[in-house]
Amino acid sequence: MNAPTVVLKLDDVVNAGHGPGDHWQRAADFLVARRIKAGFGVICDSLEVDDPDYCAWITTLQADGLIEFWLHGYRNRLSADERGEFEQGTTAEHRAVLEHCQQLAQRRLGFTFTAFGSHWTSLNDSFYQAIQEVPTLRVWLYGPEPGTTAYTRTSLVRAASLENPTFVTDYERFVAAYQQAGRHQRVLCLQGHPDRWEGMRWEGFTRIIDFLQHEGCAFATPSETLTLLD
Repeated sequence: MNAPTVVLKLDDVVNAGHGPGDHWQRAADFLVARRIKAGFGVICDSLEVDDPDYCAWITTLQADGLIEFWLHGYRNRLSADERGEFEQGTTAEHRAVLEHCQQLAQRRLGFTFTAFGSHWTSLNDSFYQAIQEVPTLRVWLYGPEPGTTAYTRTSLVRAASLENPTFVTDYERFVAAYQQAGRHQRVLCLQGHPDRWEGMRWEGFTRIIDFLQHEGCAFATPSETLTLLD
């Protein structure tokens, strides 16, 4: 069996003040130097303020073609928040949030997002119908199992993660999860949070990338899975 194609689902791009911050810059520099494709998830309220430096960082990387930015929800849920943004509400309310995110992206960045992945929230039944009604969102990262909800477009399910537990890269645990389930996927979508990677966590990420390349894995952007999974 051929090695899977890997989609790096890297979460929580926000504006740290005239850019996304040093951790995101390090991740981007590493991936560009290796010519590795990835997806960076944007918390879209970070686009409410017109910050030319932040927007230029996104648009420059997007134009290069290695890193694709995707919709990671509108607001950055905090640990003190009782609920996530899509845990309650109507189809119309959820659709309005997604459409507002797309409008922000078009206005600030000059493009709309092709892929979506939810930010730390459960999803009520109305959300599955809402996202189906936003035709520009054609790929769902860590989405539902095909055929289980109203969503009928491309869904990349969770089979392994870069982190175990969340925010902590663990090379040995990743390799075990890859051997058990990840290597059997045609497309393997891997979640991580670069802004939380210091010291050994960053080293764990680079070791995992080395392992995946040694296994013969190719890397793709989220939208490239539309042709990979035809």
